[in-house]
Amino acid sequence: MPSIRSRKLRSGRRVWQVEYRENGRRRHRQFAAKEQAEDFFAEARQRTRQARPLVEMATTITIDEFAERWLKRIENSVAARTAESYRQILDLYIRPIIGDHRMVALDEGIIGRLLSAWAEQGRSANTVRLIRATLSAMCADAADTESGDAILLRNPVTAAGGKRRRRTEHRRQRIHAQQRHRVLSDVEAFVQAAARQPLVYRALFTFMADHGPRPGEALRLSWDRISWLHGTVTIWATKTYRERTFSLSPRVLALLKQLHAEAKRQALAAGKPVRSLVFVNAGGEMIDQSRLTKRMKRVLATAQIETAHGLYDLRHSFVTRALEAGRPATEIAGEIGDAVETVLRFYAHPTLPRRGEEACNASATREGKNVSHPPESNRRPADYESVIPG
Repeated sequence: MPSIRSRKLRSGRRVWQVEYRENGRRRHRQFAAKEQAEDFFAEARQRTRQARPLVEMATTITIDEFAERWLKRIENSVAARTAESYRQILDLYIRPIIGDHRMVALDEGIIGRLLSAWAEQGRSANTVRLIRATLSAMCADAADTESGDAILLRNPVTAAGGKRRRRTEHRRQRIHAQQRHRVLSDVEAFVQAAARQPLVYRALFTFMADHGPRPGEALRLSWDRISWLHGTVTIWATKTYRERTFSLSPRVLALLKQLHAEAKRQALAAGKPVRSLVFVNAGGEMIDQSRLTKRMKRVLATAQIETAHGLYDLRHSFVTRALEAGRPATEIAGEIGDAVETVLRFYAHPTLPRRGEEACNASATREGKNVSHPPESNRRPADYESVIPG
């Protein structure tokens, strides 16, 4: 939408600038008088509205019809898992209830009643959040003038639910983040519990625990990226668009050799070539990340690790354990495919004794006591937070 604002030039003269779009490109135009700028602003705003496809079809298209078109349009621009999540939410919670509503009639009241109904039926706060996020993503595209499919003037989801409900949800998320520990209390117990799983999951969990790859990187690993001669693996990071190579731990290398031998045996029995992916399910397809998370929960229960954890926590645990073992942060950053600053700021978590010691020091400082810190030579490995290798 066009906008108008006042600005002061270097010469000291004040002008009125109108920002608008024409043929998909952002343009600016300045006027000396405010009245001239307002007249042009009204004209540009009218042209923008008329250029949008608010025609007869837009007034009759239903949420069902638009959702199907929207899913086909985004399938090549978002991750496959994200597109599948959108489709599941639409098919389970949105289209059966308001699928026959017209898109142009979708307002805050309808969305608010839908979210309230699901919350009252006992659905989890996370499910309600996903319903809202899916609706918001679809309506945002329906209101985007550059999408070629704009039929809404604005996104009605942004104002639905009220500030009180959003504040409650934010508070719940903060409490959940505070209760969750990103580092597994006993990684070795987790790996031993994973040994009771089928070979493919045993190798996958051990690989993630020993080297900390992103879940998507581990699931997309192919056999041609492993060097059996040198015992290394090469990973292409789709997030940073960089390639990295690192050495595999002895137990991971042994498990991958067993898994490769099993894959060749199955391929020979079926008369087919060896599958390209390393970690596949029983049907020979890529393992679904949500199903893998559920399997990880079962492994955690077997290992008697009670704190809630996700797949990414294996990455956090690897970085923290490696730093406490004295490995350089630069070496760890190269192995997980991130910057040193990111490793120390987001993935490095102090141990619980160190965290309690910091709390005592802070309390003593407030009381005016002189707190002595250990000398550099006596620092424990957990003191890596303030030490950035040069």
